[in-house]
Amino acid sequence: MMTAIRAWIRRRAAHESDAGFTLVENSVGHLAKKSDQQATWSQTSETISRLLRYAANPELSKSSIVWASPTSLRFYSASGISGSNDRPNLVDIRFNTTTKLVTLVVYPLSLNPDLDASSGTADAWKYPTWETQALTATGVPAAIAPYIRTVMKSDTATSPISLSVRVRCAKPPCPTRPANGDITPASEGAPPINASEYYDSVVVTIGDPTDTANRLTQQVRLPNLHPLS
Repeated sequence: MMTAIRAWIRRRAAHESDAGFTLVENSVGHLAKKSDQQATWSQTSETISRLLRYAANPELSKSSIVWASPTSLRFYSASGISGSNDRPNLVDIRFNTTTKLVTLVVYPLSLNPDLDASSGTADAWKYPTWETQALTATGVPAAIAPYIRTVMKSDTATSPISLSVRVRCAKPPCPTRPANGDITPASEGAPPINASEYYDSVVVTIGDPTDTANRLTQQVRLPNLHPLS
């Protein structure tokens, strides 16, 4: 009888030990996944911030920020990606609710809309329609497709990235704006800006939208767009 009891105790202890190991293993796996996720958030945030810090006007008749929404942004950046022939390159960031992907496109110099191959100047815009063409999973010009880079994935149709374009007034008259200067359109479109204003910054928030306490937020200043720069 005692032998049977001791055998039962050993089997029970072994079962509890295995269960405990499974819990620890799951916990470690969860933490590793969370760490990888946060590293991706941080890398994405830094990449976007670097491009924004060099936001520029390709020419006086063109806006530095082409369009915006709470989950997309298209702007020009002179971040040095074109090498010795550097010109402001078009950058497109967006979240696609269908594919659940955050994509980033930095148009290469050969496809840069502000460079006309025939003249080599920024005066003639070779591909003006690209400025207003939505970059989605379908309908993407074949020349652009190879340069679409997926930077984040989401488990849901809720965007893990949030963008807020902010302006400041340089001289009166100053229009009435929210206290923080946010002018981000509710849906994709050109951010409305007054002649007396300038684009001051973009607030970039990245992370799980259901976990607001652990999201990464930074306000990126746009020094090249300041009227006194």
